[in-house]
Amino acid sequence: MTSENKPTVLESYFENRVQFSEPIFGSWGSLENPLAGKLYFSLRKWGVTLEDISWNQQTKNLNELQLTVTVPKMDVLIHVGLAGATFISMNPDWSREVDLGELFETAKETILQESSQALEDQEFVLAMHIAIPGKGLREKMARLVNTQILGSARMFGISLYDEGRSLIIDRSAKYPDALFVRLDRKIEGDKTFSELAKVVYHDEWSALGLLGIQDLMTG
Repeated sequence: MTSENKPTVLESYFENRVQFSEPIFGSWGSLENPLAGKLYFSLRKWGVTLEDISWNQQTKNLNELQLTVTVPKMDVLIHVGLAGATFISMNPDWSREVDLGELFETAKETILQESSQALEDQEFVLAMHIAIPGKGLREKMARLVNTQILGSARMFGISLYDEGRSLIIDRSAKYPDALFVRLDRKIEGDKTFSELAKVVYHDEWSALGLLGIQDLMTG
């Protein structure tokens, strides 16, 4: 497949959400959140400064309490609440998986050590807008549905839901002539980023295989 006809990821989003076994009340102050200092020192090697750490001070309930750390160097956001934490990477560069994994693991371990908590489960979300050159977009999706039952349509989409995981492939609402792919999976217990990345890779490979564009993952 030539570079002109090769699918292109226009935008992607990766999220890793961890759930604490119990709320971390003991690690949450009012204006002096001890986690802020701990995360500041543990993430300084990635260029995190005081300006990159904030928390919402006006909330309606405890569930809205949130400490946010921005890591501009890695294009990462870390949100910490009483019930769990979310690590977000915009347009993740998987060639830097080791660096991204070290950042995620350092932040996670800092939070768990400060809160004296364990993880109950984890969940990841991988979402992508993918441009596929040519006019084969509808045809690729038509192969995944029963067009004899559905009849003719400008575009088709699919959604799959299973125990602990889901897959959505649909027309992108943001980019013309592109597909939107979203993968969700819940994993019990504590997994390292490296272990999580293997599951993400497998799920992404399977999803892109349905579209016949697995070469997108091989560069």
